[in-house]
Amino acid sequence: MKSLLISILFIFTFSCQSNSQSLSKENVKDGWKYFFAEEFEKSKIHFEELHQLDSNNIEINEGLFYSTSLSENELKLDLLNKILGDSEENFYKYGMTATVLLKYYSTHKAERKEPFDFSIKEFEAYHTDGYLKAKHAEGQFKNQKKVGLWKYNNLGGALYKTIDYSDSSNIHFVTFYNQNRKIKEELTRIKEENGNTSYYVLKRVIYYQELPDKIGEYLFVSNDGFCVLDRDNPVNLDESTPDNIIEEEVSLDGIKYYIWKDGKRMLYLEKEY
Repeated sequence: MKSLLISILFIFTFSCQSNSQSLSKENVKDGWKYFFAEEFEKSKIHFEELHQLDSNNIEINEGLFYSTSLSENELKLDLLNKILGDSEENFYKYGMTATVLLKYYSTHKAERKEPFDFSIKEFEAYHTDGYLKAKHAEGQFKNQKKVGLWKYNNLGGALYKTIDYSDSSNIHFVTFYNQNRKIKEELTRIKEENGNTSYYVLKRVIYYQELPDKIGEYLFVSNDGFCVLDRDNPVNLDESTPDNIIEEEVSLDGIKYYIWKDGKRMLYLEKEY
């Protein structure tokens, strides 16, 4: 009897270890490797096997939906509703992405063009822990999160922002640029939830001040930067305030912009509601 119990325990333990190994991050990544190698049928079979082990894993379900749609060359909305949920949000999040992927991968490689407002390269890097180097951005993904220093470019390909992503919190260091000049730095809490991203600035240091009535035009403030916002230690502007700092006053009637010159502030612009 004791021998039988030991055998059962051994089988149960081995089975748990086997399943755990099958559901490792690397094994899930293998399904995406098949996908981006355009072996969609292999990817589909791989994700089907993983889905049997864990039907609630979002990444596995995503992989199964996308790979099935591309292997069968049609949008599998029935599968989307079944494994990811029947909602308008999921239709737009997954259904529209699958539509873009279907069009992209059904086009001959020599004729493929990056879809507008969707990066195939970023989609791949996100799912494979890859390094993205694209026209709009450059940086590393790890466990479907951005890590380390990321560079962001405008539509013309010029650097306009970097974000140094923290490993331990959702508070990150953001630096803005214009024409190769550092404009400002911000310590920012960044939250990503349900496909939406929110930003809350905790601290702001200005090097060049952007004019409120002339977007993209800046006035020099300081080589070392001047702190205009600090949630922990409120900033009081006084006679030591450097030239060209612009201060806002908001009321029910509108916004008044004051500019600092020679330690004094003067009205620069008034906007009425």
